[in-house]
Amino acid sequence: MAVLSNKNYKILYLTYDGLTDPLGQSQILPYLEGLSSKGISFYVISFEKKQAYSQLKHYIKKRCDEQSIIWIPIIYHKNPPILSTLWDLFSLYFRAISLHKKNKFQIIHCRSYITSIIGLHMQKRYNVKFVFDMRGFWADERIDRNIWNKSNALYRIIYHFFKKKEVLLLNKANAIIVLTKASKKYIESRFKIDSSKITIIPCATEFNKQSSYIPELPDNSFKLIYVGSFRTAYLTDEMFLFFSILLQKYSNALFVILTNESNEYFYPWLLKYNISSDNIFVKKVNHSDVYSYLLHADLGICFIKPAFSSIASSPTKFAEMLAANLPVVCNDIGDLKEHCKQIPYTHCFSELNETTFKEFIMKFTQPSSEERKKISDSARNIYDLHDAIEQYLNVYSQWYE
Repeated sequence: MAVLSNKNYKILYLTYDGLTDPLGQSQILPYLEGLSSKGISFYVISFEKKQAYSQLKHYIKKRCDEQSIIWIPIIYHKNPPILSTLWDLFSLYFRAISLHKKNKFQIIHCRSYITSIIGLHMQKRYNVKFVFDMRGFWADERIDRNIWNKSNALYRIIYHFFKKKEVLLLNKANAIIVLTKASKKYIESRFKIDSSKITIIPCATEFNKQSSYIPELPDNSFKLIYVGSFRTAYLTDEMFLFFSILLQKYSNALFVILTNESNEYFYPWLLKYNISSDNIFVKKVNHSDVYSYLLHADLGICFIKPAFSSIASSPTKFAEMLAANLPVVCNDIGDLKEHCKQIPYTHCFSELNETTFKEFIMKFTQPSSEERKKISDSARNIYDLHDAIEQYLNVYSQWYE
């Protein structure tokens, strides 16, 4: 395992997601902590939502301080649309330039597209190495998830602006990070990018977690669980259809939904599929407690809206469910179909409909505790956080002697 010899290797890390966000706690901070322990000195600029920042700033600051990570939070602005993003971008630009003049960073690591505009500029101006951690096809995700409406002239202009920037970012970046083999293959073919410049690092998680927290859940016979937002990218209707069919086999089943949404948000689907409110459990929980809920579930579910941009999807919730030895059902996006072939007690649907759901549910049997251990043993080969940290370190270390 690679370890850099000292803390002279300074990296500026830019993220438009906050460290106090659930995503920041699962997909940014654990990586930074692991890399910092191996000899990287990080300066992190992140954009924080006011409520989450107010609640968690001391907790996140403590974690950063323990690994000597310098955290520079900036408050995120949501309104007015577009203008607020431009304001954030200017704030980021001046903060990043000021930090670089004081610290002379060797590398600037930019997470997704917004921050990469700054990374591209600093690469040209200061000759720093630019890591384009693109995650997915961000502009296409905005269209596919109905966040931007291409029939709106302004959004159409913004979309084409970022698609042009995408070409420049891919060609100029010193290294590119993607989440899936499918997206790497597309980039190599579409943009003629050298394969050696692209590293695939799926959304990873910590295995062998310990948890003493016991969630208070109704004593139902079978628990289906989902974690995260139901808006934009996820197929709410199909997940409730699946649960309604599951109830035909397990009449006392419970749909455990860990989300920021209220109970009222789900009423239309309860009515549509004739599901009693007693059969769903909706709760907002701290990210640190999610693992305990997963341990007490019988089956995880993750259905993502199929679209062009979904070839780059690697859902964090999928890896976290597997790390808890939980059987999971998903649909064919990103590399999930290939991964399910390697991990027992997972099932990837090619079609999401009543027929395919009935066929699966009628055949499904709950694995024993011993059998469930095989899930994380297999998933570790793909989604282990420590392997992901090593891959990031390999990217950085190519520029250190």
